[in-house]
Amino acid sequence: MKIRETFKVKNCLTCGVKKTPIEFPQSSSIKNGKRYREHVCKSCLYPIKYEKSRKWREEHIENIREWKRNAENNIKLTVFKKYGNACACCNEKEIKFLAIDHINGGGNKHRKAIGVSAGIHFYWWLRRNNFPAGFQVLCHNCNMAKRFGICPHKKIH
Repeated sequence: MKIRETFKVKNCLTCGVKKTPIEFPQSSSIKNGKRYREHVCKSCLYPIKYEKSRKWREEHIENIREWKRNAENNIKLTVFKKYGNACACCNEKEIKFLAIDHINGGGNKHRKAIGVSAGIHFYWWLRRNNFPAGFQVLCHNCNMAKRFGICPHKKIH
């Protein structure tokens, strides 16, 4: 933007106040044959934009929650299928009881190093990184038993 252009004044179509071009969004979209965003100031445009999306989210909150639940279940199923679909120790197959385990330990350090918290974020990381080696499926009981040294089912850890 040239220096001279910053001193030109434009009228906002919404509030009618004269403002400098800096107070208007730079990108524009055509609405009803007009470059709408170039003529509506940022303070008028953005609250309208965010208000619409907020209202939409409020009206569709149950659909959004269901979509998130389905997405989380699908990623878990995908990851478990890739790593064996059952506990490597006791062969438990109930998805609610299963988790991903770092075979050689150090899971907390690894998650901190990659900047991912536990749970669903870690499953997404595994998928984004093409399901790297060094992980296994364990049920929560076997996973905790491994932490303390001995699993009551088998001593494979």
